[in-house]
This record gives sequence, structure tokens and C-alpha cells, in this order.
Amino acid sequence: MVDVATRPEEVMVDGTMSMEDVRVVLSQTIRGLQAKDMTAGNANAICNVVGKLLSSVKLELEYQRLTGQNPNIPMLRSVEA
Repeated sequence: MVDVATRPEEVMVDGTMSMEDVRVVLSQTIRGLQAKDMTAGNANAICNVVGKLLSSVKLELEYQRLTGQNPNIPMLRSVEA
């Protein structure tokens, strides 16, 4: 499991985020807002990007379902402990 205290730029090891990485970034965003270390505008921007990222994954899954392909989305792969 990724430590929630990890800085966002340290979350993506190979340039690809896992779902766990996304959760970490969102948790960091919440903590940043609570600690007043982050502006609402920055938090909104992060949440906007995450929403677009998840929408693209959903679109890719739907496309693969419709074309009979097996999904191969690195973001959805399990992270080995």
C-alpha cells in the first residue's frame, strides 16, 4: 500500500497511476485542504483531472466491452504488496 504521506510526484513510479495512486492523491488533496496547505482552486483542479482520467478509463472499458476485447488497462492492475 502506498503511504498517504507520499508526495504526488513520488506516487507515479513509472508514469502510470494505479487506482491506489489516485486514492492517495485524493487523500492528500483532502488533507491539504484540511490543513489549509492547499487552495480550493488547486484541489478543484486535481479533482477535475482525476474525473477526466476516470472517465477515459470508463470509456476505454466500454469500448473494449463492445468490441469483445479483454481490458488491458495498466491503471486497473493490482499492485503487488
